[in-house]
Amino acid sequence: TTVVWAVTARIMIPGQNMVFYSVMWVLPNMVTHYFPTLDLRQRHIQVHRFVAQYLLLLPLAIHLTAVALPVALRSHKLVLHPLEKLDWKRPWDPVVALGFKSWITATQVNLSPDDAFRFVMSFVCILVLIPASRRSGPYRWLKASFSVRAAMHGLA
Repeated sequence: TTVVWAVTARIMIPGQNMVFYSVMWVLPNMVTHYFPTLDLRQRHIQVHRFVAQYLLLLPLAIHLTAVALPVALRSHKLVLHPLEKLDWKRPWDPVVALGFKSWITATQVNLSPDDAFRFVMSFVCILVLIPASRRSGPYRWLKASFSVRAAMHGLA
C-alpha cells in the first residue's frame, strides 16, 4: 500500500504541472493566429484531456483508494495526528513534526490535518467540481454559464 501511494503521488506531480501548462492559451493563440494550419489550440486541448485523465485523475483515484480501502475494510485504524509544537523557523515535514515513521503501516493509516484536508478536497474535486464544470456533466443548470463552469474547473 505504501508503494502504491508513493508511486501515484509521484505521477500526480508532473500531471498537475502538465495540466496547468496545457491550458495556458497565450502562446497557442498567438501561434495559431500567425499559422492557422497548425491547429495548436486543439492539440493543447487533447494533451490537457489525456494528462488530466491518465496522469492525474486515475492516479488520484488509486491514491485515495489505497488510503480509504484498508480503513473501510477495518484492517487498519485511521489515526489523525494533531498539529502541535510546530517550529516555523525550519522547514516543516509532517512525518518528523508529528512523530510517525510512515503514513501507512501494517496496522494503521496516519494522517496529519493537512492530509485529511487534501483527502476531502480531492473527493470534492473529483465528485463535484470536475463534473459540474463540464458541459455534458450531470449539472444541467450550469450549462448556460461558461464563466461559472470555467471558474469551477480552474478551482478544481
